[in-house]
Amino acid sequence: EVNANENENKIEIYPNPNSGEFTVQFASSSSNKVAIEVVDLRGRKIFENQYANSGLFNQTIQLDNAQSGIYLVSITDGDKKIVKKIVVE
Repeated sequence: EVNANENENKIEIYPNPNSGEFTVQFASSSSNKVAIEVVDLRGRKIFENQYANSGLFNQTIQLDNAQSGIYLVSITDGDKKIVKKIVVE
């Protein structure tokens, strides 16, 4: 039996911790645009963008003036949404 959520664990965000620049990489099974949002723990959105999706998603995100702390990175790929934590030092 194949686990439908198997791919969710294959999202890589590196480096983590980082200095406000990081790469999001994963293999996508959809052809939808991929939306990436970064919010701080107070829920303030500090980054939002959409990217074309060619199957292997690999995008470097640059957070401008991100203060050190923990951020939540939401990756929306079609009807799948995955949230990962990153640490900015």
